[in-house]
Amino acid sequence: APVEADWSNVAPLMELLRASPRQARAVARQGQRLAQKALSPTAVDCYWWALLAESSRVLPAPAGPLPPHARPLEDALLWPDEVTLCAENGLSGGPPSLHLRPKSETQDPSCFARNSGRSWELCCDPYQFGPVGNQDCWLSLALEEHGNSLREVDPEALFTRCCHS
Repeated sequence: APVEADWSNVAPLMELLRASPRQARAVARQGQRLAQKALSPTAVDCYWWALLAESSRVLPAPAGPLPPHARPLEDALLWPDEVTLCAENGLSGGPPSLHLRPKSETQDPSCFARNSGRSWELCCDPYQFGPVGNQDCWLSLALEEHGNSLREVDPEALFTRCCHS
């Protein structure tokens, strides 16, 4: 049954779909096919931004700072077309989300001083160096910033700060 214009029948429809995963998958596939035919990539991006802006009015504000492994929404929006993400199967068809190469425009230039021997290309490539980039870069940066008081290096936090600012 279709959803009423005022959404008054959403709760019982959701209960029905939760009780019948096969039917829920069929409905999801049908909606996905319709969206792929009807919406351009630009329209989809616009829809996501509008959805997030509207949802921020009703969803609770974050309780604190995001964890260091959080990634910008742009990462998901810039995934290659063959990558899909769903609650049932996770990410399929492409690189895992933590291994997405950040865009050079998102770098923090202070991490890559001219004479430091570090560059965005050398430090931020998760395909070559793993999910937090080149850990030698983060060690040299931490030593530069903290000198002898260095106790522990958090490569993930430095990767996020330097490559996803």
